[in-house]
Amino acid sequence: MSEVDGRLAELGARYRASLPIKRASVELAWQALNSGAPDPVRLDSLQRVVHRIAGSAASYGYDEIGSLAARADEGLELLRELGVADVKAASVAAALSELAPVIERLIDALAQDSGPAPSVSRTH
Repeated sequence: MSEVDGRLAELGARYRASLPIKRASVELAWQALNSGAPDPVRLDSLQRVVHRIAGSAASYGYDEIGSLAARADEGLELLRELGVADVKAASVAAALSELAPVIERLIDALAQDSGPAPSVSRTH
């Protein structure tokens, strides 16, 4: 194993070790968004977390997690565009209900990926 391969393996292991923290962050931010009236601060908090995961997961071989996080990020952006201030708005309620299974699948995927990090191929 070359030095670069060793470093990539180390980075992958660190990323894998961070998955429980990422899961907890998504779960807490999702619960906060759903407790009481949704507000822009809670929405921003959740979107920041899933956006980071969407941008990093595939780089470490976690394609499903990256894909789910990207879908969640898109759904949260839709909520931002709709404006979460009007909690009674049918469009906000519909967007939240469509987003729920994506977030739940993301949380589950983050919990299940506790094995070794997938191998990441590098280009020469």
